[in-house]
Amino acid sequence: MNTVREENNNYTTEFFKKVYVKLENYIKENEIIKDNVIHLFTSMDIRTELEDYLFKYNISLKELNKIVNEIKKYILCLSIEYSKIYNSQLKMKDTIFQTNLSYIEYYIEDKKKTIYNTVIEIMKRDDLLEFKDYIYKHDLSLNDLNTDHYDLLIWAIENNISQEIIDIILLYYPSLNYYIFDIEEGDEVEKSPLSSAIAEDNFKLADILIKNKADINYKLFLNDIIKNLTVNKLLDDKNLRYILSNGFSLTYINNESSFIEDLIKASYPSYFIEIVFKFYIFDINFILNFLHYSKNKKGISTVQFNNIIKQEKCKIHIKDKWYSTAIKYGAFDAIDIFIEYDIRKEEAILNLIKKKKV
Repeated sequence: MNTVREENNNYTTEFFKKVYVKLENYIKENEIIKDNVIHLFTSMDIRTELEDYLFKYNISLKELNKIVNEIKKYILCLSIEYSKIYNSQLKMKDTIFQTNLSYIEYYIEDKKKTIYNTVIEIMKRDDLLEFKDYIYKHDLSLNDLNTDHYDLLIWAIENNISQEIIDIILLYYPSLNYYIFDIEEGDEVEKSPLSSAIAEDNFKLADILIKNKADINYKLFLNDIIKNLTVNKLLDDKNLRYILSNGFSLTYINNESSFIEDLIKASYPSYFIEIVFKFYIFDINFILNFLHYSKNKKGISTVQFNNIIKQEKCKIHIKDKWYSTAIKYGAFDAIDIFIEYDIRKEEAILNLIKKKKV
């Protein structure tokens, strides 16, 4: 008759066998036929074993990543089993797995950084053939080389790399709606491919990114694209007009954290605010509607006319704190613009301004 300890040991042995089979099946299904992969993660000398393993089987970074991801699933499975059994042998094996996994992950990140830098150097030479050849020889998925702080596509955009190379990079990105925290002069700056292209006033490339489903209304961390460019002093009248003309949502202007305040705080000229207001209010559709009335000789009363004007101005909701911010920063031209488009009575607006000045 087996003792409880013997039964536990048998259970543990069977459990590991099942997990090993699962891993090996996964590896074979993905055409990574490396029988020794399990031993790699239970090795007591991971540094030597890893180098030997990669050399012997000519493992690519992509393949090693696949193995690591499956091992992570394995460890999750193992941690669930901890809730059912408590065995020192199992815990010891898990510790070895964790240690080796951490080492391999560090190795991958270090290798990725080296490859990333090599790709950057090739792009600097603007050698399309060398670029394509390097990707093929190293079986690279370019977007896998990126981190939260650096990105090949964004680097290529900001460094005016040829469109031919950028077109190849785009093939490796399932989505263009993402951002990184780039480090500039010690500060984190949120960047996306589209924001970088627009910041460079590279509207031809921005058009290509939008055609590839980059969203003009995608938020970079907490900020919309205009707010992002404003706080980073990258907004100019050209890229502002471009953003507005490509479907920028009016919601971002009317919300509580609107970039209108940021334009004032960043000391942008008041005509930037005027560009925004004139784009949405009394726009081309408004003019065409009035031409329609004229063409069809449809008369409207003064009351109707005033209501139409009021409704049009309501597209942008002038906020009290916009006046407060403008007063605080001495942006008196901005106050004039707010008054011009504010649907409230002039007396109420002036009383509000007087209160804010006190």
